[in-house]
Amino acid sequence: MSGLGGPRLQGSHPHIPEVSVKAGIHPEYHTATVKCACGNSFQTRSTQAEIHTDICNQCHPFFTGKQKLIDTAGRVERFRQKYDRKES
Repeated sequence: MSGLGGPRLQGSHPHIPEVSVKAGIHPEYHTATVKCACGNSFQTRSTQAEIHTDICNQCHPFFTGKQKLIDTAGRVERFRQKYDRKES
């Protein structure tokens, strides 16, 4: 990808000098624990120590193949009543 003019990653090419970054302006980057509402948890790296999420790859319908409707205050039922097509 030559000719793009952007800075390259450190050590990405032997003939291009390393790009240094400013000291003291970047946040600390640590190991973080991600906790899902389904109970699944895993480790990643982030600037936050702990991350809480509502859905993960263990409970997401795209990855599991199961559709799960999370009804908030009857919205799904109201939608079905409003747009229910009656066969005539």
